[in-house]
Amino acid sequence: MVEENTLQQIWRLTNELAQQQSANKEAINGITQQMSDVKQRSSALLTSGVFNHNGELYNYNDLQQRNTDPTGASESSPEKLEETDETSAKQVELKRHLRTTINKNQQLEAECAQLKRLLKDYETGLESATSSMRLQVNSHNDAVLRLQREYDSLLSAERQTTSALVWENKMLQLNISKIARMLRELYSLGTESEQETIIQQLMVENQGLRDMLNKDMNVFNLGIENDTLREKSSDTLVSPK
Repeated sequence: MVEENTLQQIWRLTNELAQQQSANKEAINGITQQMSDVKQRSSALLTSGVFNHNGELYNYNDLQQRNTDPTGASESSPEKLEETDETSAKQVELKRHLRTTINKNQQLEAECAQLKRLLKDYETGLESATSSMRLQVNSHNDAVLRLQREYDSLLSAERQTTSALVWENKMLQLNISKIARMLRELYSLGTESEQETIIQQLMVENQGLRDMLNKDMNVFNLGIENDTLREKSSDTLVSPK
């Protein structure tokens, strides 16, 4: 019963570890996908000419235009001012979005590393639990097989003893019948004194044989009871739970 409870607990823990491992793998896949999306968006922002690799704002096209057009810096028409204000607002929004994306990317990387470590710990625990359960099952099976062989050997010996007792019982019954027949013959043929002497002698022998028969019958019945009990114990031992 103790071994069965231990095996059930190990099996339950193994199932829980397997389910947790599957959930961790799904979480890692989701975080990896999010990290990939964030990296793609970051790469798109860096290659758009709005930010450099240090997170600083600039517009490569505007800088190039100002470098190639000397009059561009002196123009201050309302349209240019409005366009500049709108561009500045967009740049601020893009810069804020980039910083948020970078922070989220770093957070996701930290969570992914933590989940990987946790998954490794779960895999180690699962392997340990599986090995322990395998050892328990093998030990239990070996014990069952060993007990089965012992019971088979004992049952074979008991059957041989029972057969010998049955044969001896039959021989005793035949001897008793033979003595009874001889008593009847002697009683009808011999003299009275001879009859009494022989009868007394045969009665003593008959009583001795009956005592032996009763003793052997008790041993025979005890052997049958032991045989029955051992067969029941063997069936209980090897029967599936």
